[in-house]
Amino acid sequence: MAIQPWKTLASKVAFEHHWYNLRQDCVELPDGQILDDYFVSLRPDLVVVFAATASNHVIFVKQFRQGVAHTTLELPTGFFHDEKALEAAQRELLEETGYQCSALSQIGCIATDASRHNNYLYTFLGTEAHKVAEQSLDPTEKSAGVEVVLIPFSEVLPRVRSGEIFAMSTVATIYRAFDELHVQGFF
Repeated sequence: MAIQPWKTLASKVAFEHHWYNLRQDCVELPDGQILDDYFVSLRPDLVVVFAATASNHVIFVKQFRQGVAHTTLELPTGFFHDEKALEAAQRELLEETGYQCSALSQIGCIATDASRHNNYLYTFLGTEAHKVAEQSLDPTEKSAGVEVVLIPFSEVLPRVRSGEIFAMSTVATIYRAFDELHVQGFF
């Protein structure tokens, strides 16, 4: 039996805020069952940048994340609205770290949570990253603190395996980047 799409019978915004929006859908399943309380998180698309330096280090940012109440090591990441994903990746890398890449290309597009979120995560691989400026953080990032951390290639996957690097978007991008680097013959 072929999988059939759900029918959206009605939608309304259940919660609206500049940081977070939530939509409530009334849907009909293929068997005719009606769900009137299916919630979808409305979020902007994201970019995540795996940026490697000429000295074989990967650029991370260390910051406290209230959602998990932990300090995390993450790849430079950010939402975007009115720009192309590549432009957003370049901007986020520069703002969060002060680095630019000589080469930067999209290596994937991932649904952040296909059952509950409407957005996508665009993954990028950058090479020959070099520092060109100081961080240019927004007021919240400045207040909270965002530290740039360079991690040798050889330590990245062990830190993922140990759980030190655990943010979903970062872990997915790391594995995608290492796969792409392997395909390109870097190791």
